[in-house]
Amino acid sequence: MTNIPFFAALRRAFRRKRDGRCLSPCPYSIGDVATRTPWEIAFADRLAEFLSDPGERRTIVFVADAPNASTFRYRIYNIRQCLGRSPLRICYFYRSELPEVEAHLGRCDLVVLQRVKWTGLLQQTIDRIKALGIPLAYDVDDLICCLDAFPLVAHALNLDLEDERKFSFWMTRVARGEMVARQCDAFIATNRFLADWL
Repeated sequence: MTNIPFFAALRRAFRRKRDGRCLSPCPYSIGDVATRTPWEIAFADRLAEFLSDPGERRTIVFVADAPNASTFRYRIYNIRQCLGRSPLRICYFYRSELPEVEAHLGRCDLVVLQRVKWTGLLQQTIDRIKALGIPLAYDVDDLICCLDAFPLVAHALNLDLEDERKFSFWMTRVARGEMVARQCDAFIATNRFLADWL
């Protein structure tokens, strides 16, 4: 594990969360959950927050392929909620929004790519992040970014490897994840077993 100073602050904040001392309430009203999910925050509002003065707070930008009620929710949105008033400011964007965010990346202290799949557009953003000297981390909750572990992943998912379509889908998914992960300075993993693979 790298010694990027923000990770130490994240670990302390998560310890407080585990101990039942979440740092802030949800900053957004959940409203009618039947018609709206709380992370459906307009891009303009998220960008305005990112561009606002963070004061003494460090800014971490998470990038996800797209929002969802599983990994995105618990690996990005819930972290944002819990760290609301901490020394760390969490902003998030989706891969499709990167062209509009890229010019402002110099404002962040760390970029975390959360299970993002490689694309040419993402590569341009990674190159820009590296040129700016901003630390880059890959956040993952399974072995979706390690070709060496593909047989293990296939077994865990009970994939029929004789089904060419499924095989190609999953092999491509893992390869695109690995292409991104290999370029990162650090990993954030859910457990030691996963961290040891990375």
